[in-house]
Amino acid sequence: FTGLGIARSLLGETALRRRRLIVGGILGAVMTLGAATAFTGVAVANDIALADRPAASSRFGPTDPSLDPPPCDGAIAAGSSAHLQVSMSGSVAEHAIGTVQLSGTRDDSNVIWLADVATSLAFGRYGIARVGDRGWELRPGGRWQAVPAATLEADTVDLQVLATALTAGNRATAESLGIGYVEGARARHCRVAIDGPTFVRAFPQVGWLVGGDPITRWRGQLDYWVFADGELGQVIASVNGEGAGLVPKGVLGTVRVTMTATDRGATGSVVPPAP
Repeated sequence: FTGLGIARSLLGETALRRRRLIVGGILGAVMTLGAATAFTGVAVANDIALADRPAASSRFGPTDPSLDPPPCDGAIAAGSSAHLQVSMSGSVAEHAIGTVQLSGTRDDSNVIWLADVATSLAFGRYGIARVGDRGWELRPGGRWQAVPAATLEADTVDLQVLATALTAGNRATAESLGIGYVEGARARHCRVAIDGPTFVRAFPQVGWLVGGDPITRWRGQLDYWVFADGELGQVIASVNGEGAGLVPKGVLGTVRVTMTATDRGATGSVVPPAP
């Protein structure tokens, strides 16, 4: 509109409307391009200026550039507490079969999380809670129901990943992909091979995607990030294989998962859910 106003001032009110419209459009495009170039230039210059400056803090861990994360096959721990997030998706023959979005809190072995599930096998909000020797489970459309705490031992998310997929034996041949930063926190990026059964044990929530199929012949990789405090903070994994046991069936099935454990050691205690 500014371009149209300038065109009218330059050409006069007696100029043909079509001519004013063309000139105004050209002027508007030039001004838009100039503004976009200026904004982009400032943003890039700001990024370059801040690239070598460590972040003041990060939810993923220490930001001190002088701290070196432990090696991939070294000792790795879980935070005493953590905010947990898991994003999981599956596909068969490149067609999506659903997603799982999980969010919760862990304090030592106490844990509570909720998961929004939309797959071919399940739909709705699920949840589990474990406090001491008591346990609860939430099903879609229902209320929290008491269950034996022992049945929830595999639902501790990051603790479960460390106990199954990232044991010392599994990490003995881990590949180191270098040191980088995750939201300002210094971390070592590592990778291990993983098979289907190990993936199921590490992420039991995958049952909402694959049902009872043990995905025995599936293979894939698991990337994990160890931060300068020696703790696990992020995992990205995927496995694939024959999809004959999935719903719907297909030649090739794939499951991908991203897990983060942030604010480690800074989260509050787990409170039992209201009945």
